[in-house]
Amino acid sequence: MQSFFLILSAIVVIIVFVFLTKKKRGNEMTVAEVQELVIKPQVTILDVRTPQEFEKGHIQGAKLIPVTELNDRITELNPVKGKEILVYCYAGTRSRTACSILGKNGFTVIKNLDGGIAAWIKNGNKIVTE
Repeated sequence: MQSFFLILSAIVVIIVFVFLTKKKRGNEMTVAEVQELVIKPQVTILDVRTPQEFEKGHIQGAKLIPVTELNDRITELNPVKGKEILVYCYAGTRSRTACSILGKNGFTVIKNLDGGIAAWIKNGNKIVTE
């Protein structure tokens, strides 16, 4: 009987772990997935870092709207509502916040670069300083 409860407990833990992992992953994209995504001209790339960070380097074609300004500037993105938006910051925290803001404002196809531009650069991808 005791072994039955141990096995049952282990199964519950595994199920919870799988559920939480999938839930967390949600709209997260790896660098490899993003490499394929950014070459599509219909994808909007949204950088939510500060202007100073953006000037030091960003993914080519990115639009800058700092996460601190996103609520006030959300209408700038209305033309791409319903289309794919890739959001990134330095490490992934601010971009998750931005994804939440976008979702609350009716945007539905939102992707977040897991690990941010730091992961992008670490994997040997180029940035621009235009």
